[in-house]
Amino acid sequence: SQLSDHKRRVAEAGCELCRSPANLHHLRTGAGMGQKSDDWSVIPLCHYHHQSGPMGEAFHAGSRKWQVAHGTEAEIYVRAMKRVYGDDMPQRVADIVKSCLRCYIHSKQEEVE
Repeated sequence: SQLSDHKRRVAEAGCELCRSPANLHHLRTGAGMGQKSDDWSVIPLCHYHHQSGPMGEAFHAGSRKWQVAHGTEAEIYVRAMKRVYGDDMPQRVADIVKSCLRCYIHSKQEEVE
């Protein structure tokens, strides 16, 4: 299926931060408390940057510090999908990228106000 191919391609791309072998991290941005996003909203992170590293290095050790150090989940998603697909993204991925970019632009506008 297209979704299975997406998950395989993202995982095979390697960690977005260090290019080591990757697991799939489901975006927390936009998901309810304790819920994970759908399987289209995943970024490739190695075990260290996903779960086992210290605060600021592993997302699950402290997401706020991680995002300050590495970028927001939305920024990482956009960067990862551009690396994985270039300009040939599946429509579902392209829609999520557009949503991430809208959130980014909105957050920057709030910073200026």
